[in-house]
Amino acid sequence: MTNRIIVFTSFFTIAAIALLAWFLIAQFRDNAFSAFASVQQAHLFNLLGEVDVDDRGRLSGRPRLGDARFDEEDSGWYWQATIIDSDERSVLRSTSLKEARIGRVPLSELPFDAAFQRAYVLPDANGILIRVVETEFEVGETAIRLQTTANFSQFQATIAAARRDIVAALSAFGIGLLVLNALLIRVGLRPLVAAREQLIEVQNGKKARLGGQYPAEIAPLAGEINSLIENNKRLVERARTQVGNLAHALKTPIAVLRNESDASEVPGPLVREQTEEMNNYVQNYLKRAQIAAQTGGAVFRSDALMVTEKLVRVMRKL
Repeated sequence: MTNRIIVFTSFFTIAAIALLAWFLIAQFRDNAFSAFASVQQAHLFNLLGEVDVDDRGRLSGRPRLGDARFDEEDSGWYWQATIIDSDERSVLRSTSLKEARIGRVPLSELPFDAAFQRAYVLPDANGILIRVVETEFEVGETAIRLQTTANFSQFQATIAAARRDIVAALSAFGIGLLVLNALLIRVGLRPLVAAREQLIEVQNGKKARLGGQYPAEIAPLAGEINSLIENNKRLVERARTQVGNLAHALKTPIAVLRNESDASEVPGPLVREQTEEMNNYVQNYLKRAQIAAQTGGAVFRSDALMVTEKLVRVMRKL
């Protein structure tokens, strides 16, 4: 029973910890992505306020988005402003982008949303996955496209590291919980194991009742078992006494019948036969009552091998 309880509780504990790990990882990923996307959105709004068109129809402005990563080359954090429907010679870009350009996903595959923005993931010139946030707006008659990117490979690496840390922490917690659970179950069920061992001793005739101290939850059960043993012993003693009394009560009338049949000149053979049979029954039950009284309890076990060897020796002599 102890092992079954440990297996069942361990199974549910492992399932609960796995579910908790999945929930924590999902929550961390969603929250981290929300913060990641919010930073990009803020960069796009800052870029929107820093870019303008001069009198010659060229882009102007010196956007400073407040993030040093836009100055680090090949960092995956880029921004770019482009005049649409032009030869694209008028382009403003971040220092990190150098002379490269930010790629685009065709509008036919991913159109703008209701806020006239769209976001997509693609690799840059160095193979780094970047998340691009793109929008378009007009200054006078000039349409401008703005793009800001963030290092999505770095974001994925952060999520993977957090996932490993969460799994490692919950695994260690789960192992400790399983060990503690097994110890508590074994310690908690130890009184039941002790009671079972004492019941076996009672069954084998080594003890007359359950002994020892039990917890408050088990003490009533032990008391009921002892009461049942005592009641059973009283019933057996009562039945034994009644059988003995009955045998003694029949012994005298049977002896009178035997003497009368022996003294009769013409005794009936059937009377003698039945009288002897009744006497044998009475003597048999009297001997049984005496043997049962010598055992001192309701349950008595004998050494079968020793008794059988004695019977074999007697039968060989006969």
